[in-house]
Amino acid sequence: MRSTSSRRSSATARWCVRRVVSGSRSGTRIRYSKGSIFWEGLGKAFRGLIEKSRVPARDWVMDTALDTPFWRFSLDLYGRPGVDAACLSLQGRHDLDVNLLLLCVWAGQTGTRLSRADVTLLADKVAAWQGEVVQSLRAVRRWLKSQDATSAITPLADAAERLRDGVKAQELAAEQLEQALLYEAVQAGGVGAPASVGPRLAMGNLDAYFACLSREPGVADAADLAQILTAAFGDRLRPLDAIWQMQDGRDVLPA
Repeated sequence: MRSTSSRRSSATARWCVRRVVSGSRSGTRIRYSKGSIFWEGLGKAFRGLIEKSRVPARDWVMDTALDTPFWRFSLDLYGRPGVDAACLSLQGRHDLDVNLLLLCVWAGQTGTRLSRADVTLLADKVAAWQGEVVQSLRAVRRWLKSQDATSAITPLADAAERLRDGVKAQELAAEQLEQALLYEAVQAGGVGAPASVGPRLAMGNLDAYFACLSREPGVADAADLAQILTAAFGDRLRPLDAIWQMQDGRDVLPA
């Protein structure tokens, strides 16, 4: 059962959506109370999100300055079978940053060894952005998806769906910017050390991240990490090797 404050927050958010967004299938307009600078600013922000949502996310999120090799690697890996589910499961169990998780694997493919201190430094660089921007956008998107606050009125439901799509696209843009920050930090030097490319290196980087979180990977974690590693190093890694390596320390990963 939700707390009184939680119910009050949901009611407030519901009121905000009804107050700010209105429209029809032929178009969307924003209305706000007269003389309210707050509602005017919020209305303009929502209008921008709605207009963005008319364009496929990949067509406008990609920014040349942010289109790094790490970002392209992440898009490719995340699109492979089972990787998105594995990443989200790990995120749900440990509240970890999937961008840092993917960075550990990418570093394994590009020959960079990350220590616990390195991962801690990188995490600190993006902590504010991840917490204040990425997670905030994610919370709004999830609320809009789960609450269905305007389902009783078709025009508002349509506008709310447009808004959710816009927030989702903004969330992806925020993830891309965070990855650019991480990539820039690694490229600038002072983080990581050269090492032989391969799944063993990626596994070591992931171990460093879990150490940074003060967590010991469990059986479910090992299975999810194995899914990610085999997707990234499928030609060099047998599916069960990563699980065995994490569970009992058997040195079975190829270099």
